[in-house]
Order: sequence, then structure tokens, then C-alpha cells
Amino acid sequence: MKSISTSFLFLSVLLLSAPTSVAQSSLETELLSVMQAKSAAFFAADTDLWQTFWIKDAHSSRSVVDKFSYSRQIGWQDLIAKVKSDSQEMGQVAGTLTFENVHIRAAGTMAFVEADERWRWSNNDSVAGNSHVHTVLIQENKVWKIATQIRVGTDSYIVDAPNREYELNTIGYDLLNEKRVNEAIDVFAVNVKLNPTSWNAYDSLGEGYALAGNKKLAIANYEKSLELNPGNEAGKKALVILLTK
Repeated sequence: MKSISTSFLFLSVLLLSAPTSVAQSSLETELLSVMQAKSAAFFAADTDLWQTFWIKDAHSSRSVVDKFSYSRQIGWQDLIAKVKSDSQEMGQVAGTLTFENVHIRAAGTMAFVEADERWRWSNNDSVAGNSHVHTVLIQENKVWKIATQIRVGTDSYIVDAPNREYELNTIGYDLLNEKRVNEAIDVFAVNVKLNPTSWNAYDSLGEGYALAGNKKLAIANYEKSLELNPGNEAGKKALVILLTK
């Protein structure tokens, strides 16, 4: 068993013994506003704004856990590099964020917030949007900023059609990364059959065919993806490349 650092023990004792009734509603509003603005900046693909809500030092950390993946960064440089990569891959996503089941421990310039994040996506995407977050915030120059956050993708553990779609898509990309392109295509094709209205399933199948050198089927699947979702910018770029080759 690893030893627990003195600083973490001090923080735990401090927060657990801290009074939570004094100006709780005002503090809750202030802390949740920071967390909400940070998440909104990420989904708006504005990483410059996103950075302003964080403490930037060697102890800054971010972990994202769900049924399909695990990601952890410690130290600001690794953290921001990963977030920029994630933001570029995801692009802009419109939605509304609310918090439920909020629990706060605070003392002085430190606070711990545990809450359920509820995202309602404007485009009604099938990707799950609910998480349980654990966040430590520190007051820097009288402004609350996030020092560390752990996000657990609770919806990913639900057995339903959207998660089956996502899991099949993930398996397909794992096979692509292993250069097993034909097997990846088989998985993507099953996903399309099970989810015939999913633009993302067609997009992935188009990518598989493109990598296999099957230009005709790649174009057909990208076109179907764009028919279902005209805002699929990555699909548009891939289609232009295929049509101009």
C-alpha cells in the first residue's frame, strides 16, 4: 500500500472538519460557476478560455474514467497538451450543463466539490453526457480555480443501444490501430447495421474503407454520414480528399 502524503492528509482533515453551513449557497454558486464555465469552454473548443479556470503548476491533475477508457495527467504541461488534443479531436459541441447531488467541503482558500454533471446536447447526439465529478478548487488572488478534477463517465456503464454503438466503434478503432483494417471494417459494418441512423457509424466505416483503399465504398459511407449530420466537419474534409484523389 502506498503511503499517503502529509499534504493530502492535512487537506482531508481540514475539509472534513470545516463548517459547511456558513454562506453555503453563495459559495456553492461561486464554485459551480467556475466548474460550469470551464466545461462550457472545453465543449466550445476554446482551450485558451478553458485554461483560465485552472491552477497551473506541477500538481495540477485531471483524470477521466469510463467503461471504455482511462486517462490521467499530472502536471500542467501534460494536462494542457492532452486537453488541446482532446478538444481538437472533438470540436465544438453545443449543450446545456446543470449540476445535481452537489456536496461541498470548504475551509479557507480550499474547497472540495462532488457533484453529478448533466449535459443536454443540442444536437441530440447519442453519446452519453452524464458524469460524476470530484473537484478540488483553490482560491488564487480571491478567484476560485480548479487544482484537480476526476470525472467518471457514469452513463458509459449503462447497458443500452448508444453504449453498444460506442463500444463497437471503439473496438473498430482499436483494430485500425493494430493495422487490422479488414477486421475493423467488419466491426464498423456491424455497427452500421445495428445503428442505421448513426452518422458516426457511417463515418467510421468510411474511414475503414478509405484505409483499405476502397475509394467507392469510402465515399458512399462518408456521403451517408453527411446526409445524417451535415455538420460533420471531419467527414467533409475526408470526402474532399477522396473526391480529389
